[in-house]
Amino acid sequence: MLSRTTRALVALSLLGSIAACDKAPAIVTERLPDVQPDLPAVPTIPPPPAAYPDGSLPVARLRRLMEENLNKELTITGYIVAMYQPPECPRGQQCPLPLIPHFYIADQANEGDESKRLMVIGYAQTWDEYNTLVHLGTRVPANPDGSPRSVVDFAVGNKIVVTGNFVTSSVLAAGFQSTAGLLDYARHTTAEVAQPAE
Repeated sequence: MLSRTTRALVALSLLGSIAACDKAPAIVTERLPDVQPDLPAVPTIPPPPAAYPDGSLPVARLRRLMEENLNKELTITGYIVAMYQPPECPRGQQCPLPLIPHFYIADQANEGDESKRLMVIGYAQTWDEYNTLVHLGTRVPANPDGSPRSVVDFAVGNKIVVTGNFVTSSVLAAGFQSTAGLLDYARHTTAEVAQPAE
């Protein structure tokens, strides 16, 4: 045990060190300059393209307003930019079944960006059915407006006005899905026929 004198000395030395702390030099703080952020201007998102005078929609408007257009029958105007063709199967070989007939439309006739294309599907369930429709279309009289009665006029470069249900999962073609949406075909008319390349 510490004696009373030793305890007194320890207490005095502690008080002395506390007093010495009071005499320490003052800490000087320096304010840094204010940070000035250098951010780009907030971009303005242009409004979606307007509908055509006949009420049909361009593909870009359909996609921009996807939530309001989904699961509705709509009419879209666009150019056929690509048509699916089944791969060649050499005679006598076992090949996988081709996908059902479908094509893509876009707002520009030469659209190379696949994200700006819309798949149209369901106008035929098999290639035999498609070929029958084409054959029949070449043999029956045209519609009163001069347009063919079937898919005979589907050709890359043609501008069409197509009506169908805008969905993410096709009802007419099982297994076809797209988070960007696709069109289940109901009917169409051809607005312009592509000029043949010279």
